[in-house]
Amino acid sequence: MKVGLIGCGRAAFLHMIVYKNIQNLKVMAVSDIDESKARAFAQRFNIDKFSTDYSDILKIEDLDFVDICTPTSTHAKIALEVAEAGHNILLEKPMALTTKECEKIIQGTKKHGVNLCVCHSRLFDPLVKLAENMVNSEKYDVMFFKGTIKQNAELVGAPSWVLTPKEKGVLWETGCHYAYLLLHFLPNIKQVYAVGYKVKYPVYDTLAAIFRGHDKTYATMDISWLAEEPTVLYEIGSSDGRSLQMDLLSKKLSEKKKGSRPKRLWNELYSDIKNGIKKYLRYANEIFRKNELNICLPHFYLITSFLESLKKDLPAPVTGEEGKRTISLLECIEKSLTTHTPVNFGED
Repeated sequence: MKVGLIGCGRAAFLHMIVYKNIQNLKVMAVSDIDESKARAFAQRFNIDKFSTDYSDILKIEDLDFVDICTPTSTHAKIALEVAEAGHNILLEKPMALTTKECEKIIQGTKKHGVNLCVCHSRLFDPLVKLAENMVNSEKYDVMFFKGTIKQNAELVGAPSWVLTPKEKGVLWETGCHYAYLLLHFLPNIKQVYAVGYKVKYPVYDTLAAIFRGHDKTYATMDISWLAEEPTVLYEIGSSDGRSLQMDLLSKKLSEKKKGSRPKRLWNELYSDIKNGIKKYLRYANEIFRKNELNICLPHFYLITSFLESLKKDLPAPVTGEEGKRTISLLECIEKSLTTHTPVNFGED
């Protein structure tokens, strides 16, 4: 497999860890508008060619796909040029800034007969896949989906461009993960109401939303980029009182059932202590990079699935249509934030 990589930021770093662990795959060239960044990236990963102009990559013959890891505002333009050059595309999330841009990308890939995969990596997180298997095998009648994502922009080293109105800020950067997971587990959302605040940045950095689905189903979202300690927690609830909690930081999946209150309290206390220890160990491991692949297993499973789809000429594991629907939901959240009213989802 021959790959061209556009953009040399954090997302590209994660992808490169994956590529290092896939046999018979070579990144032929990288590009970034910052020459020093492109050069350093190429040297770090022993890549032969680097450039400040991504069109140089598009001229390389026999590329199996081009990996686009640039700011969201550039996705549509670059993806259309990559498609016109006849290369398959792996496109980092979010797919684009608007559904109109998403549709242009979809039509461009269809016109030129290339495959497009959107990098909704958390769908391939082992914890999420395990929860999905439990929901399906144990016949969960899913009634609600909850997401709590607490981060700190400075501590996670978010690039400055993320926190700008041009790039849609935290909602597009972090809300995208929540949106595609919500649509995966509870697809029949029909209305959203959101509130938010611009506390520290020129974009909403603290926001919450409630989603109403069909047949009394619902979902909630709570996002902040001002947290002192990180939390990435999702919960799936069933109509019979059961629920699955996915703690993506401590890598723990727990199931709650009906039971006596003392038992629940003891289990929760024990779980909190255990999760705290696991979180510490995880961050220590990431800092010292003792096992880099563990940091990006979701990307590994998504990318290897994409490679398999290319070999067998099958649809991508995450299609452009799925990427577009996610952006459509984000647009509804954004509209509700600005109008302070409920907004219907899924209506033309």
